[in-house]
Amino acid sequence: MNFIIPLFSLSYDEHCQFPKFAISGPITRTQYVLSKYVPALVLAVAGGIVSFLMQFYLSKTSFQWALFSAVLTIGTPLILVSILFPLIFKLGVERARVAMFVCYVLVFTTISGQRTGLKQFLKMAETFSLVFSTLLSVVVIILVYLVSITVSKQILFHKEY
Repeated sequence: MNFIIPLFSLSYDEHCQFPKFAISGPITRTQYVLSKYVPALVLAVAGGIVSFLMQFYLSKTSFQWALFSAVLTIGTPLILVSILFPLIFKLGVERARVAMFVCYVLVFTTISGQRTGLKQFLKMAETFSLVFSTLLSVVVIILVYLVSITVSKQILFHKEY
C-alpha cells in the first residue's frame, strides 16, 4: 500500500497534465521530483513503525529482529519506488506499467522461489550481527533511493513539456 499511493499520484498527475502546469509555474523540476519521493518515504517509514510495534509488542520478538524486520519493511517499497519512478518519469505512466508489472513479478517470484536463499540470508544476518545487517540494509536503501532521485531529476531536466 505504501508504494501504490505515490504511483497513483503520478498517474493522476499525468492524466491531468499537471507536470506541464506545475513546471511552467513557480515549482522547479527538483521540487516536483521530490514531491513524489517524499510521500513514498513517509508512508514507508510509517509502515516500518507499524511493523516494528506489531513485531516487538504483539509477537514478542527481540528488539533486534523487530528492528531488522522494520528496516526491510521500509526498504522493500522504497527499492520498488526507486526502480519505478525513473521509468515513469522517462516513459510515462502508461508505458511504465508494463515495467512495473515485470518488476513486481521478478521481485515476488525471486522472494517466493528463493526461500532457501532467504533462509540463508537470515542465517547470515544472525551470523554477523543483526545490528550490522540492519545498518548495512539502511545504507544500501538510502544509497539506492538517493541515486533514484538523482536519475529522476536528470530525466526531468532533459524532458520538454
